[in-house]
Amino acid sequence: MAVPMRPQHRRSRSVTGVLGLLELTAPTEEAVAAAFGYTATLAGKPHNRPALEEAGRFFGRLAHLLDAVEDLPRDRAAGAYNPLTATGTDLATARRRCDDALLGLRMAVDELDLERRALTRALLVRELGHAVSRAFAQSEQESPERTTKRPADPGGLLSLACTSLSCCTCGIYRPEWDEEHDKSCCSRFDCSGCDACGNCSNCGECCSCCGDGCCCEGCGCDC
Repeated sequence: MAVPMRPQHRRSRSVTGVLGLLELTAPTEEAVAAAFGYTATLAGKPHNRPALEEAGRFFGRLAHLLDAVEDLPRDRAAGAYNPLTATGTDLATARRRCDDALLGLRMAVDELDLERRALTRALLVRELGHAVSRAFAQSEQESPERTTKRPADPGGLLSLACTSLSCCTCGIYRPEWDEEHDKSCCSRFDCSGCDACGNCSNCGECCSCCGDGCCCEGCGCDC
């Protein structure tokens, strides 16, 4: 099985001399990395510092990018500065940057010495993934780059049945109107409801090895 490569922090100035997107996010990344890293000292686990700093960098990158994505329609209308327009970054490229950062954040969290790793992943990685989906869904609704429209939730019994199926597959199944329908297996994965069904033997580790591919087969989710 191929081992996913960790997203890189390397930043390079464009050939035109204009700052690249990751150069603009760098100060935020380093500030958040320092804050995350210091929690290793506070928790009495200094060996966690490198992974915490790594997580902080990706968290900072995501925070900066999501702010830019959420402000993009308003900034365009007002002719105001926005990191995406300033660097010529379209929404598709920004989304790839965010997905890479989410992968890096997940991999960093998986390296931490934690008593409740699954809880940390659910509260930090999963919820941040939802924030990414919401930000891009809203921005794409108002963007001239938007070319397709996702069908509306039909409601009623069909919607209820699809919601139940999504829960019982730990989020792997998503109906076509779900904003995460087109995302990868590991991005859709959500075991937060398994406390209710009680039949998932090891879902919490299903996607810890995923990159662009997926290793969800055989993870024992039979709820």
